[in-house]
Amino acid sequence: MDSLTHIVAGSLTAQYISKNKEIRVPLVLGAVAGTIPDLDVLFLPLYDEATKLLVHRGFSHSLLFVLIASPVFAWVIKNIFLRKSKTGFTEILKIFLFAMSGHILLDTMTNYGTQVFYPFSDARFSFRTISVVDLSFTIPLLVALVLIIFLKNIRSRKIILNSALFFALLYLSSGIIIKQYVNSVISDRITEKNINSEKFMTTPSLMTSLLWRSVIKSDNGYYETWYSLFDDKEPQFHLIKTDEEALGKFRESEALKTLIFFSEGYYKVKTSDDGSISFADLRFGSADGWLNRNENYIFSFNLHKFKDNVVVSRERPKMKVDYKTLKNYAGRIFGKLYY
Repeated sequence: MDSLTHIVAGSLTAQYISKNKEIRVPLVLGAVAGTIPDLDVLFLPLYDEATKLLVHRGFSHSLLFVLIASPVFAWVIKNIFLRKSKTGFTEILKIFLFAMSGHILLDTMTNYGTQVFYPFSDARFSFRTISVVDLSFTIPLLVALVLIIFLKNIRSRKIILNSALFFALLYLSSGIIIKQYVNSVISDRITEKNINSEKFMTTPSLMTSLLWRSVIKSDNGYYETWYSLFDDKEPQFHLIKTDEEALGKFRESEALKTLIFFSEGYYKVKTSDDGSISFADLRFGSADGWLNRNENYIFSFNLHKFKDNVVVSRERPKMKVDYKTLKNYAGRIFGKLYY
């Protein structure tokens, strides 16, 4: 999820664990611990565009990293920064263990994929029950955190803290329940349309759990559909064709294997006039796919041969975000269909 959510969640977790009446120390420690796993982005410039996808949410998002890093950070912080503090090593250790584990748990609920058991397994967990950015989840927690910081009454702080954590649990649980319902709707529609489905996925749209997107892999390509809980019509499927033959000379390259692995088998390939190929990860769709049927894909890559090497470059989506776009997006969330 986004950095702000991880900071807020880490701080609230630390406050729940801490027995210290002084709230500043645990809140800062929680914010730091909640941020640490995402520091892997600092190393991304060292890798090519394909490898970057696996480095992020790789080792730094594994349980092994949490078990190794937590005592190290706790010892350094206690013996260098908090030598005179009443906050003990054990409490700091607990904060780092739970805040970093919470970071990993939240990330597994998004669409990207998280290598929880790396390096023992390269399996990427992505339950797709919450958007990577969801203000409906983050803002209430942020408000609670601000209140906890400024309130002096300990009992009031505790009530707000418990309420915030209960809200977080309720919201995350509701995402799981909504997903099961959406899956049943999509599955029924697949059966009605007689689509030969190999597998399908559903994921909430950006900043909401009310609008969902689904991709169905079939024997003749992929079908895409958007479904809002407010839709009064059955979801309509749009066929996305892919050219597997275009992989040709790139099929044995490690870069292409990485992209296919990362996409979990949901991808579109097409060839260009210059002999290069365009590879789009369909799990993330196009930037404005809810409005237009286009190929403005969020995760799209160009692969071309340079001498004996395969060079990968990222193709960024182009989308104008203005009041009209946001208004149309809000309309789609609440059931307005654009095609």
